[in-house]
Amino acid sequence: MFITYVLRAFEEECRVGDVLLVNGFLVGIGAGVGAATGAIVDSLRERRAPLYRSGGRTSITVAPLRRKESVGLGAAVRW
Repeated sequence: MFITYVLRAFEEECRVGDVLLVNGFLVGIGAGVGAATGAIVDSLRERRAPLYRSGGRTSITVAPLRRKESVGLGAAVRW
């Protein structure tokens, strides 16, 4: 964002397309650097542990909801 303000200061007329292009480019670079950093950190870890393990059955409960002014459907998922 700062770079686009600097570019705007040096130009007499700044078009919206130019600002979007520069911001999109910078966001792309940031996403690439973040992905590369994450891949490097993951490769350096010796022991891998899953974030979630299913311990049993999963149950889904669906029930109608009825009120004076409205009707709806409620659902709950438990694992």
